[in-house]
Amino acid sequence: MSILVLIPTDPKMGAELCYRSYEAERCMKEACGHIDVVRDFRDGGVEAGVRGICGRTVAEAVADMGRRIPAMAALRNALIEAYLGDQHSHVMWIDADVVVYDPLLPGKLVQRDSGAVIAPMVKTQGVKDRLHDLAGFVRGGKWAREFPPWWDGVETGCGGGLVEMDCVGTCYLVPADVYRKGGRYGHIEGYTEHMSVCRRAKELGYRVEVDMGLSVFHVNDCGGSGVRAHRNRSEPVRYSMRVCDDGDGHTDAWMDEDVDGEFIKYKGH
Repeated sequence: MSILVLIPTDPKMGAELCYRSYEAERCMKEACGHIDVVRDFRDGGVEAGVRGICGRTVAEAVADMGRRIPAMAALRNALIEAYLGDQHSHVMWIDADVVVYDPLLPGKLVQRDSGAVIAPMVKTQGVKDRLHDLAGFVRGGKWAREFPPWWDGVETGCGGGLVEMDCVGTCYLVPADVYRKGGRYGHIEGYTEHMSVCRRAKELGYRVEVDMGLSVFHVNDCGGSGVRAHRNRSEPVRYSMRVCDDGDGHTDAWMDEDVDGEFIKYKGH
């Protein structure tokens, strides 16, 4: 088994964010021996000024998606065509602005459910329980909410279990045969490009799930507000990451950041 990990990276990405992204990638490479990591810097063709849903109403976000999603779909399809090989059992997508995650994340998702399109919870750095990519994480045809309860009928935490979804986004694992059997990214009105691949996966008999017991963290590019946000964070997010080996045969990756007075530690073999 070999997992192809694709990290599409904007060639204009800032130096600080680039450093964070590379640090997370380095930890993953050191911890996992069964992955092929590709960081691709081709320009996705997204026009300047077109951004996601931060600080916008849903209607404004949907209007922007009509311009942004086709370009992102074309980019993802190009990466699949360029890098997917016969040796790959799964494809893992990690957007470059996901900067904190368990170095063993690809293998953990396979272990959780190798027969599914499966994602961890993608949260925003520095704001407790804020979900990122509301339009990407869809259940019952509806976008996720920014704060809990994120979806109807799903309790916060859900005991760390798997929740069936219509679509996931930003950071997720896909069985490679979904692409080999015609799965490609496209624009479905009102949703992100991920929806087309998730629908194809379901047509082929695969599940689409989010693992409530695993979380990754997206850089806080919304500041203190989001779509209809009801919480604010006025102070800037402070972030640092350090990696150490304490002699126990493990690599320890630490994120130091004020998340309601706590810090997060990922420890992997």
